[in-house]
Amino acid sequence: MLNSFTENIIFITTSCCEYEVDFFHGS
Repeated sequence: MLNSFTENIIFITTSCCEYEVDFFHGS
């Protein structure tokens, strides 16, 4: 279960990597 959850996070992070990085750096 944990593995699947981690994979989901990685997938989402990869999809919005640019957006997330911009958001974190913008903060």
